[in-house]
Amino acid sequence: MSMALGKEKIVACATEICEQSGFEAISMRSIAKTLGVTPMALYKHVKTKDELLNLVACEYLGLYRRKRNNHKKNPQQKVFEAFCEFKNLMLEKPILAHIIVRQPLDGEAAYRVGGELIGVLHECGFSEQKSAEVFVSLTSYTLGFVSVVFSRADTTNPASLESRKRQLKEHPYLLSLADFLSRLHSDHYFETGLKNMIASYEKELSAEVRNS
Repeated sequence: MSMALGKEKIVACATEICEQSGFEAISMRSIAKTLGVTPMALYKHVKTKDELLNLVACEYLGLYRRKRNNHKKNPQQKVFEAFCEFKNLMLEKPILAHIIVRQPLDGEAAYRVGGELIGVLHECGFSEQKSAEVFVSLTSYTLGFVSVVFSRADTTNPASLESRKRQLKEHPYLLSLADFLSRLHSDHYFETGLKNMIASYEKELSAEVRNS
């Protein structure tokens, strides 16, 4: 017996379309065609495309799980691992990064993930407001890295790199760094940048404690 038309079935169809054809393929029309209904039938359950994308993003955010066996690690290491896992999820589910950049999220999964990430920052000793500030900064950094990885996905192969080198002949500094720059979007450089940001906030926190 097939599932009755409702939000759950619509979201399941949208995520399937995304997995098969990419983020751009999601539309009320494509979902309606796949489900064998009219687009108007969907609007009885999902009012707008933005609401649909929010539901899809929350479906993927539901997959986010921080490691629970890290009670012996210091809070800074927990922050580092939490944002690495967040980055990995977005790389695995590209639509998630697209939607987070496009619109604010509203839903239990979004609240849980946001709460967990802010909570682990609070464990480091930051105030609630400072934890929120650091959360926004680290999330923006993570989203930026993921977005760049997606945008450069077709430029890392040798043919593309050689093509860019030919275009950079008039720019010697960039030409000499072409190979190095092509490697800056690896996990190693993401992790280095993330650690540096966390360390910077730690120094700021230590200074505040000393001056209090």
